[in-house]
Amino acid sequence: MIEFTPPEKTYDGYLFDCDGTLADTMPLYYEAWKEAIGILAPEVDYSPQFFYSMGGLSVADTVHNINRLWGTSVEIAAADELKEAAVARLFTDVQPIKPLVDYAHACLDAGHPVAVVSGSPRSEVEKTLHSIGLLDRIPIRVCQGEVARGKPAPDPFLRGAELLGVEPTKCLVLEDSDLGVQSAIDAGMDWIKIPMVTIEFMFMMLNSNQAYL
Repeated sequence: MIEFTPPEKTYDGYLFDCDGTLADTMPLYYEAWKEAIGILAPEVDYSPQFFYSMGGLSVADTVHNINRLWGTSVEIAAADELKEAAVARLFTDVQPIKPLVDYAHACLDAGHPVAVVSGSPRSEVEKTLHSIGLLDRIPIRVCQGEVARGKPAPDPFLRGAELLGVEPTKCLVLEDSDLGVQSAIDAGMDWIKIPMVTIEFMFMMLNSNQAYL
């Protein structure tokens, strides 16, 4: 169970990460990445720890890090194609991370500007938001490839604040990854880090058919 206590302070704008913050998609993406890299570079030890350390990065940056660390020559386009195919196959029953989805609804109901800022492609973000009932409620989204630099650079959150028409210093970021938090810090925004449940624990709970969020 992810525990979340809403802040007492009210902000002019709220910027939510998507995967691992609003939606429980991390096991899905781990399996998709592991499958793709297993085909293209089986010598890579694509562990849950490595996957989480890449949280928030684009496909290009993730592949660059894999090639740098393992001396491989994985092509970005090939990795993206295989990963996307696996995601499409595995994307069947994405669950909301309820405390954060409830908070997003509360912010919207109170009339506060809300945006989603994600390192995933727009098509995947929109599919995820549809699955958790937020697609129509949050039309402002900043996704992979839509700013010059992705997380951990501040560009994605600065763009989100710009689209909301809110000063960055008056925004709150909700993020589950360290790279996303760094992005928020460099954007001059307040932030809350959502604790990540490890993949091993999530898979254990899934296999035992227990609810964990």
